[in-house]
Amino acid sequence: MSYDLSKVVAELMLEPEDLLEVYQSFFRETRQNLVNCHKALATANYDTLPGIFHSIKGSALNLRMTELAELILEMENLCKKGDLRQLVQRIPNLEQKVTSIESSVIRYYSANF
Repeated sequence: MSYDLSKVVAELMLEPEDLLEVYQSFFRETRQNLVNCHKALATANYDTLPGIFHSIKGSALNLRMTELAELILEMENLCKKGDLRQLVQRIPNLEQKVTSIESSVIRYYSANF
């Protein structure tokens, strides 16, 4: 997965410090949404899943995380189809992509500020 933070910083026209706060908020909220996703699956509360995924997808798109948003769109569609088996199989990939992007953000800020 390739996520070009320099390009995102330029496109969003935010000060790097302000963007860092946005990233921190995104990762905090996304981790909580992933916890909620696991809880929903464990308790068979499947109706909440589309909202959880939609929330992550919107924030990801705002931060130009298109590959992540595409995966989440797939997951939303699986929810609509009721294909929980395929959905559950994609969750580790979603978590890995989020972790990878977070690592990229940390490396970027460590190297540049």
